[in-house]
Amino acid sequence: MREFIQQQNFIFGNSSDIQDLEKKPEAKILVVSDIHGNTPVFEAILNEFGPKSDALAFCGDGLPSICDVLQKARIDSEFAQRIPPVWAFVQGNGDWDSYAFSPEPEIGLIVPKELTFKAGDVCFFMAHGHRFDVYYTTESIEQAAAMHGAKIAIYGHTHISNAKESKRGILLLNPGSCSMPRLNLPPTFAVISVKNKKIEYKFYIVRHALGAPKWNFTEFTPPANLSLF
Repeated sequence: MREFIQQQNFIFGNSSDIQDLEKKPEAKILVVSDIHGNTPVFEAILNEFGPKSDALAFCGDGLPSICDVLQKARIDSEFAQRIPPVWAFVQGNGDWDSYAFSPEPEIGLIVPKELTFKAGDVCFFMAHGHRFDVYYTTESIEQAAAMHGAKIAIYGHTHISNAKESKRGILLLNPGSCSMPRLNLPPTFAVISVKNKKIEYKFYIVRHALGAPKWNFTEFTPPANLSLF
């Protein structure tokens, strides 16, 4: 059974699950950003990829949907088993810094502006991106990641899926928006895999045709010519 506890480092989950995530040689991180109120698409992603993932990293703008899903998991044990056991999230420019999502008993979230966590003995740095001017450059967020000893920096804000490895050897990844993509891109999210400290990633499109019974997920490669940098 999932434990709904926010630890002192702001990571949400059981302390033993968080410790296991740090040490395990192989881990999958589901990376989602910029939900902007589209809870159904978020739930669809969790239903499909949650059981395959060791953690969720949410890069901001859509914390109410995070609260909706966590509240559902508190009362629906079957759904709770389908979501990743560890959650990390940061505040977007459209989010508050705290939320109460369950009145009986009241459970609240403190939402940091940036966060670091470890998975597969690899350090991740995450922020929404607006405080680092990611529309114009990734240099600032790369520097912040380097200061924390991170090998991966994940962010959102631009709604444009993008990934590149910097000269410092840091993977800079934006999963795009699963709800409101820009530049004619499809709605996307990403999965980062760490195995024996080797890092791989994939982007996925999420779609739901009108009247269709199921959501559709397909792999996606962001066009290089749409990179902002």
